[in-house]
Amino acid sequence: MLFIHGGSWVGGDKGEEVFACRRYAKEGYFTATMSYTLAASNEKASIMSMLDEIQACITRIKEYTDSLGYHVERMATSGISAGGHLALLYALKCYDQSPIPVVFVAERVGPFDLTKLFDVPEDKIDEIARSLKEGKPSKNKDEIDALIYMTSGQKMTKHMYTKAIIDSLLLTASPVTYVTSRSVPGVFAYGAKDEIVAPVQAHLLQDTYKRLNIPHSFFLFPNSNHFLGSDPEHTDQYIAEVKKYCKKYFGY
Repeated sequence: MLFIHGGSWVGGDKGEEVFACRRYAKEGYFTATMSYTLAASNEKASIMSMLDEIQACITRIKEYTDSLGYHVERMATSGISAGGHLALLYALKCYDQSPIPVVFVAERVGPFDLTKLFDVPEDKIDEIARSLKEGKPSKNKDEIDALIYMTSGQKMTKHMYTKAIIDSLLLTASPVTYVTSRSVPGVFAYGAKDEIVAPVQAHLLQDTYKRLNIPHSFFLFPNSNHFLGSDPEHTDQYIAEVKKYCKKYFGY
């Protein structure tokens, strides 16, 4: 099981997920956590480069476990917030390329559709396009350019400042884009009072998995915000469900 930390893709550290590693290691599973190049620390970092780093980490895990004589044939990705998004995005988008097959994902409060997390107003986009046309400085361009590069890894050109193009670029880094009827099962947890990743994201994820008939378990923490701290009984249920998925999809 590989655990990926949160922090809005600009902060956090692998040490934040050590407790999760220990929890499932006690159940008899290999666990690992990883850091990734943060967008705030490197202007070349993006969600796309983070996926590459996840892949490199899994390659290293496979090499290391093989060297110890353990041939790991299945894995799960897991995380919280931005880490939950990355865990789900990797499991959906990179499924065929993973050095160890991902058989399920367990994530908490990860954004499912970045166009809903970053709803870029049309008036901001229009201001940029107008400023470029008139050869004047734009008050919004740097902000939008940084957002699009952090998510899609795409550098903007002057013809790309339309709502449709910007949303399409955000969707390239959104798990919703890559879900199919063959996608991996999942255990998902969200807060009903979350003001960072709004409940609409949770419902969209649940509805999508239901519509495609993909096995999943969904937990909505009724009293919790983004940190899921106000419903301890739901936390216990989520952990118990992840352990059930381990037994089902790992085979022990």
